[in-house]
Amino acid sequence: MYFGRMHPPSPHLLLLLVLLYLPCCMPHTPAPYLQLQRSKLLPAVSSGSGLALVSDSLYLVGDDAPYLYRLTADWELQERVLLFPAYEDSSRIPKQAKPDLESLFTLGEGPSAVLYALGSGSLSPQRDVLLQIPLQAPGQFRQYSLTPFYNHLANRLHIGREQLNLEGALVLEEQLYLFNRGTNSLIRLSWSRFAEFLQGILPAEQLSLEIHPLQLPSIAGKLARISGACVWPGTSKILFTATVEDTENWIDDGDILGSFIGLLDSRQPEQDLTTSSWLLLDPSGNPLLEKLESLDVAGQKGQTLELVAVADNDNGSSTLFALTLDFGEETLRIP
Repeated sequence: MYFGRMHPPSPHLLLLLVLLYLPCCMPHTPAPYLQLQRSKLLPAVSSGSGLALVSDSLYLVGDDAPYLYRLTADWELQERVLLFPAYEDSSRIPKQAKPDLESLFTLGEGPSAVLYALGSGSLSPQRDVLLQIPLQAPGQFRQYSLTPFYNHLANRLHIGREQLNLEGALVLEEQLYLFNRGTNSLIRLSWSRFAEFLQGILPAEQLSLEIHPLQLPSIAGKLARISGACVWPGTSKILFTATVEDTENWIDDGDILGSFIGLLDSRQPEQDLTTSSWLLLDPSGNPLLEKLESLDVAGQKGQTLELVAVADNDNGSSTLFALTLDFGEETLRIP
């Protein structure tokens, strides 16, 4: 039987066959997976905005709370340390007077660790504070004014002081990292030189600042705004929280559309400082409508990070969340 002359397949057909075949033969690399494990309402902790884990204790500050709160590993309130004596009899500081502590990070380990709490700088001088809190004697904290530094920072960002709103801070590899919500910017400077500024040795204007924009995701056309950050221990990586609010600007509160957990590597070339992020979902697969403000790493099991995050409920209470971020065997990279 004669079938006629056979012609070789066209290059376009060959390309189509290769593309159809590739997904079958390539190994599957699971995407990182962010999952909510549990949550707990904290009615006695107002407007949780900064969180730090030290040994078996969890420390919290609120943007309008007069106290530093210490919780057990089981999230039971154990101690309150009065930070602003003028408001000892108040659970919340009035908006125009509040120090707006938005960032909390730790230096050192165990009982000798020191907490640093920073005001946002969004209203001067009320929110230009830094508290240095030794955990061995937390009541013997020191308070510093950051007004000269925040003025210097606003000038370098080319913004007015009303647009300055620092929401996250950490120290990694002898560098201080600050995160400004209004511009979604990362600011990096030498921690030792910043300490010299705090001691009155170095003027703020002599602090050299690196400023890098961060590309963050959107929901319904509304851009996520950075709200907190922490170090991934033992790595050069930084984890952060970012929240989307249904508002026309970054200053006014709006309905929460969702929150992200993000990741960036501090050793990336500055011209390529990219971020990865994952939307926090509820058990039904919809965005969890919570205003995540800060996070820290509670542990790591294999390729899974265990995280603790805090949300500001905007009503005088806070909520804690236990989260897991599973990177999968092929996608986890630790320098």
